[in-house]
Amino acid sequence: MVKWFVSDTHWGHNKIQQFCPNTRVQGTLEEHDQKLIDNWNSQVSAGDDVYLLGDVSFAGKERTIEILSQLKGNIHLIYGNHDRQLSGPDFKKFFRSRQDYKTIRVDGIKVVMLHYPIYEWEQMQYGAFHLFGHVHASYQFGRGRSMNVGIDARPDGDMMLWSWEEIKEILLQREIIKHH
Repeated sequence: MVKWFVSDTHWGHNKIQQFCPNTRVQGTLEEHDQKLIDNWNSQVSAGDDVYLLGDVSFAGKERTIEILSQLKGNIHLIYGNHDRQLSGPDFKKFFRSRQDYKTIRVDGIKVVMLHYPIYEWEQMQYGAFHLFGHVHASYQFGRGRSMNVGIDARPDGDMMLWSWEEIKEILLQREIIKHH
C-alpha cells in the first residue's frame, strides 16, 4: 500500500487554467479535469491511501460525484476553503475520513496535514512534517519540514500526486525548526 498526497485539484473550476497557466492543462475544462483523473488513476492503486488536502471541486453536485466515482484509492479528505458541499451525506461514501486537520504516522514520522500552511505544528521541534496546499504555486516550502503538496507545486507542472517517498526524500533534507 502506497500513500499519496495532493491538494487543490479544483475540478470544474472554470478559471483555474487562467490562475495557474504554467501548471494546468490548457484546452477545455473537461480536458483539464480528465487529465487530473487520468493522472490520479495512473499512480494510485485500489488499496492505496490518498490524502486530499482540500479544494477538491468547483463543479456541481452531480459532476463532483461523477468525478469522485472514477478515482482509485482510499481517500482521506482534509477540508479546504471550497469544500463544504463535500461534508454532506451524499459524499460520505467517497471518503475513508473527512476532517479539517489530520495527523498520521508514516515510517515513524508524524505528519500534520491542514489545507493551509501554518507557522508551527505539533512535534515540529522533533522533526514532524507539515503538509499543506491552498497557495498553489506561490511557494513550495514553508518553515522547516513543511511542504506544499498541491497540484501546482509539482516541479515540472505535471499535475501528478506526491508520493510519500518523494515527500520524505525532500523533507528529511530540510532542517528541524525549534518552536518559539
